[in-house]
Amino acid sequence: MGTLLPAAASAHLSISELAEHLGISAHVLRIWEHRYHWPRPKRGANGYRRYPRSLVLVLERVRDELQHGKTIGDLMRDPWWQQVFAANRLPDPPPRARVEPPWSSLPLPASPLGRDVRTRLQQALVAADARMARGALAMGERLRPEERECAVKAVLRMWHQHAPAR
Repeated sequence: MGTLLPAAASAHLSISELAEHLGISAHVLRIWEHRYHWPRPKRGANGYRRYPRSLVLVLERVRDELQHGKTIGDLMRDPWWQQVFAANRLPDPPPRARVEPPWSSLPLPASPLGRDVRTRLQQALVAADARMARGALAMGERLRPEERECAVKAVLRMWHQHAPAR
């Protein structure tokens, strides 16, 4: 499998550049185009095939599937791949669901300042905002020791125990 040279890393690749990059012959790519009506490359003014980068990414994934034992026919029958082939590009990844620790299982601090520190610290941890977290920890230093345990230390312990689920 060849690597894309800087000159070939343009917006489009020729069929020979693509075949070298993928390790799939140009003849096979033409057969797929004729038999399955896919891939559908753009055509240059001279009629030559021009494969856009988005299609190259799909073909790389197809190559990976073929290397793992699938056939192009298997992919053509797969509903997920049918959508990919119709769009000529890979779908955008779904947004990752944010999983937070079960904060409500922790006892609430008694004072309004303690509850404020806890809320700010939780928000900072979830948002991965180090500046906000440092501010919340500095505010936590003003709390009584038993309230600091409830508002800061318990939150940090739960966050670190919950870390593998993130």
